Amino acid sequence: MTPARPKLRPPTPREVALLGLAGLVFLGLGYLRLRWKPARAEAAALAESAEAVDAQAAMVRNRAAAVGGGRPLDRAHAEMAAALEAERRALAAVEARFAPDDSLAADLAALARDAGVEIRESAPGEGRAGDPYARPVRRLVVKTSFAGLRAFVAGLAGLRYRATVVRIEVEAGPPLVATLVLAL
Repeated sequence: MTPARPKLRPPTPREVALLGLAGLVFLGLGYLRLRWKPARAEAAALAESAEAVDAQAAMVRNRAAAVGGGRPLDRAHAEMAAALEAERRALAAVEARFAPDDSLAADLAALARDAGVEIRESAPGEGRAGDPYARPVRRLVVKTSFAGLRAFVAGLAGLRYRATVVRIEVEAGPPLVATLVLAL
């Protein structure tokens, strides 16, 4: 005769709150690593490129002043000024795509709470290798009902920042367990 296993007690409200807080912190750290840090690096590279174009434009202006002006140098100056302005516009476009820190993670957690979805795991995923325009991805393992999963996926369209389902794997069971891969 085998001894009976002791029954686990249900978690207390404090334990549930601590688990929810830990999940939010985990989502926030993943967001910083996958979305915010690469976007900041791209913005820094664009700013550096704009500075280089600005330096070239200053060099052209200096040459034009030394030569006493001239049509080819004026044209080169105008081209450099146009290139600098294009770089500044590109930098502004990249900076406009930044989501405020932890905003997307908080939005996903709120959406999960409203849809009755429990996020069991949230981890950064791997995008397409070699694609310079690949969006960062996040892998979520959720426990919910089918209606909750449907509400969660439908609610992604209402977020302030774009999050698209790239892949979904569902394990059937009384509590439905699904693995979602989101492109952010």
